[in-house]
Amino acid sequence: MTEVDFKVKKGLVSENGDLTLQNGNIELANGHADIDNIRIDGNTISSQDTNGAISLIPNGDGLVKINTADSEFYLPTSDSPTAGHVITFPSSGKQTIWSAPTAGGVAADDITTGDNTVTIETTSGNITLDAQATDADMFFKVDDGGSSVTALTLDGSDAGRGIFAGNVTVTGNEVAFGNSATIVNTNANLLTITEATTAFSADVTVGGDLRINGNDIKASDGTTAITLSGANVSVAGNLTVTGTTTTNNVETVSTTNGVIFEGSSSADTEITLKGGTVSGNDKTILLPNEDGTVLTTASTASALTSVGTLTALTVDNISINGSTIGHTGDTDLITLASTSVAFASNVNVNVAKAGGLQIDGTAITATAAELNVLDNVTAGTVAASLALVVDSSKDIATLNQLDSATLKAGAGVAVATGGDHIIIGDDDKTSIYSKTSASTSFSADTATTIFTLASGTNKGVKLLIHFKQFASPYNVHMEEMLVTWGGSASSNTSAGADTDVHVVQYGLIRTDVSGAGSGTITVARSSANINVQWTSAAAENWVYKIHAVKI
Repeated sequence: MTEVDFKVKKGLVSENGDLTLQNGNIELANGHADIDNIRIDGNTISSQDTNGAISLIPNGDGLVKINTADSEFYLPTSDSPTAGHVITFPSSGKQTIWSAPTAGGVAADDITTGDNTVTIETTSGNITLDAQATDADMFFKVDDGGSSVTALTLDGSDAGRGIFAGNVTVTGNEVAFGNSATIVNTNANLLTITEATTAFSADVTVGGDLRINGNDIKASDGTTAITLSGANVSVAGNLTVTGTTTTNNVETVSTTNGVIFEGSSSADTEITLKGGTVSGNDKTILLPNEDGTVLTTASTASALTSVGTLTALTVDNISINGSTIGHTGDTDLITLASTSVAFASNVNVNVAKAGGLQIDGTAITATAAELNVLDNVTAGTVAASLALVVDSSKDIATLNQLDSATLKAGAGVAVATGGDHIIIGDDDKTSIYSKTSASTSFSADTATTIFTLASGTNKGVKLLIHFKQFASPYNVHMEEMLVTWGGSASSNTSAGADTDVHVVQYGLIRTDVSGAGSGTITVARSSANINVQWTSAAAENWVYKIHAVKI
């Protein structure tokens, strides 16, 4: 049979059969060969199984040989691997060696940067990091946000002193020192230094309260300087305050020998302030709040007779400054001059005691309201609610109505009011009487007294009487009359005939002579009085006026 090439146009498939090549090669141009899960593609051998491994298994004593351009790597080697052995690459030759670690171990400077966590562990013995160079330091570095930070330095030139770049956190409760001293975190709120003496070479700043479990604060020589007893403090020696202000919020200062105010030197004269024995209640001394000198006396306060000339003085709320006297809220209420006293325009002067205000020894008894009627008075002019003052001619103008209980005009002339009438008379009881009534109801044919003459006082009277109806047709009755009486006053006080009374009526005017709009005026005696009466012809309301001159 003639040998020829066997070519397939698209693909060659063998189902359930073998494909055997004898003394031939399989060449794949621009393709790959898949054998089960193994793929050969160019220079790559890969597993097509997910997470699949590739196993190279030699037969018998055969070796797995890996060649590079200048080296060979064999697995396994003639030195069979055992526990604790490492793979080494000799400086000559191409064969790798399984060997036990050397006594010196691996040189630390042969360890380079890795890409994962490094763990150094030992199941027994210690782990020692030894910087053996003279004064060599040991550095512990970390990465802080992309920056390399030397977190801890062990200073070889300073007995290995640790220098921390940041804060130090002790997760335990105790820090121990070489001399057996400790600092113990007793609880969340307490840090205890176990040494009997704790010394600070510099200032100590305490952020919160300072609490001393003992009672004494001692000097460097062990002498007790300050003793604490609850809230009380005792100072064994002298207390020197170099500042300028000492504030004391307590109310009691107890001293045996007093308080001594020393001068600029011990040779200067001193002032000693001591509390003496007082009688009665405790005494209070108020110091002034102004610069100056506190006046003292060796005897009682009554020995103080003069304080010299003061430019200003304040006593409680009373202020005296120069020529003014006032209140601390208004210091110039009163101004004094050599011959005058002036009150400010806004001052109210109150005299609480009646008769307490006097002028030249005479008490002023008028009230403020009574005195105010003199305010803005113009002589000779009448003004509402103001006093009357005559002018230079002794006249008063524009006087409309006089309303007074008694008015005297010259010797023996008086004016008196009687409710709805006025009487003017002299000492002989001659008087002028005037009365105007309001609307008055009168019964028909009933005599009603409209005027009374006291026969024991007056001899007679001249009357002018006017009656007018209060409603339409407004009829009028007007007449004039003379009335007198006969006999003595004693005879008129007893019952008797009206013949003792004598009447003359004249000047009669009536607008309705005989009708309902009329009436009559009569006179009758009642005991010592003579009564003038009106009798209305009908029940009517009348307004009447009476003018009388009494004799």
